[in-house]
Amino acid sequence: MKRTIFALASLAALSAGLPAVAQGAAEFYKSKTIRVMVGFNPGGSYDFYARLAAEMLKASIPGLDAAIVENRPGAGGLMATNFFYNQASKDGLVLAVLPDTIANTQLMEPTNSKWDVTRINYIGSFAPVNSAVLRRGAAPAKSIADMKKIEVVVGCSGKNAQSY
Repeated sequence: MKRTIFALASLAALSAGLPAVAQGAAEFYKSKTIRVMVGFNPGGSYDFYARLAAEMLKASIPGLDAAIVENRPGAGGLMATNFFYNQASKDGLVLAVLPDTIANTQLMEPTNSKWDVTRINYIGSFAPVNSAVLRRGAAPAKSIADMKKIEVVVGCSGKNAQSY
């Protein structure tokens, strides 16, 4: 009996050191669909990037059946971000093109952001974000120092926009 237990324990210890057989990409993606979620309506830049991602994924991943774009507009992308973080499948078959302001929103509006950006895996970006603030020539503030002293009226697309 002791020999059998020792033999089984030895076999278990030896097999633990063997490498696991990895499933190939073609086998994993066979007959599966990747969803690329975007938090905006069709036609804008985020939608364009999501469609570009879907095309590239379909062309690049062996065995992948389809890559589709799923538009989930609402609240400047916050609805999609909340859904992606809290409800989307965690199996790697759902990707998202999310607003570049989700970290700002998490800090500034914690009641509206039901996510933790430190727990979202960032893959990359399609385009650099170059924010700029412009002023009219007749504006009373001519410099950053002036802006700190003189009230300046600024317009932006919403509270979650970078310009806010």
